[in-house]
Order: sequence, then C-alpha cells, then structure tokens
Amino acid sequence: MAKQIWGIDGNSLVWTVTDGQIHYDDIEMSGLYTDFWIKYGVDGEGRLSLDYKCYFPALRTIPNNTHATYHFDVSNAERPRITVDGLAVDEYPKEFSFDGVLTVKSTTDKGFSTERRLFPSIDSSNCIELITVRAEREVELELSVESGHIHSFGRGTKGVYVS
Repeated sequence: MAKQIWGIDGNSLVWTVTDGQIHYDDIEMSGLYTDFWIKYGVDGEGRLSLDYKCYFPALRTIPNNTHATYHFDVSNAERPRITVDGLAVDEYPKEFSFDGVLTVKSTTDKGFSTERRLFPSIDSSNCIELITVRAEREVELELSVESGHIHSFGRGTKGVYVS
C-alpha cells in the first residue's frame, strides 16, 4: 500500500515534504474560459519540479473536433526562474497545499524562501503564477525573474491564436 502524504489542515489539503522524499502529483483547475493543469513535485535532488498547461476551451483550433482546444505548455525548464547575480536559484519545496489555489513553499540556499501560488482566473481568461520572495535574514542580493519566453500560436476557427 502506498504511503499517504496528504493531510487535511482546516480547509486545505497539505503535503509536508520530508527529506529524501521523491513524489509527483497533478491537479486540474478551471476558471473563467480557462483550464489550468499542473504537474508538481520534488525531484531526486530535492528540487522543485513544476510543469503546467493552460487551456482555453473557447478558442477552438482546426480541425474543429473534440481535442481542438488552444493551449500552451510550460515545462519545468521554461517556467519563470528566480536568479541571483545572473545564476538560477534552486528551490527546495517544504510544503505543498491546496485550498482552491496550489501553493508551494520552498527554501533556497541563498538566504531567502519562496512561495508560488498557481490558479486560474475567475474573472478573465488567464492562468496565474504569483511568486513571493521572503528574506530569512538580512541579506543583500540582486534578484530577478527570468521568463522562459514562451511563444505559442495556433490556427483557429476565428483566426490565428498567439500567446
């Protein structure tokens, strides 16, 4: 029997990551005209793994059939990365929680922690990832976020779709 890693804390499902734990999970959420599929977890080195797909069911592609929904994929390598002095920072998840929003709380070896909140918009056609950075001690760093520069397009029933 598989070990249970999720627990309930108030209105949230919570997974507290233990040392050496390797696990991946996925979830699909829907907002207004948007579906957000997220695969998340901890890799063999204890680092955050995060892939997601944003679907826009109202935007039909050609051929117009059951699978004709415009979407784009963001792989773990393409997701927004926090950098310090131009070098990507590894995030080591300590907790995943879900209360309608997927929240990932992580530490780094650079003196700060991160919190990523992922959810579909309820009032516009968007998939949202909010990243919060918190200093654990007084530290002077120049932080930046590098986007994966994802460009996607598809031929649709109402023209060309670009994201």
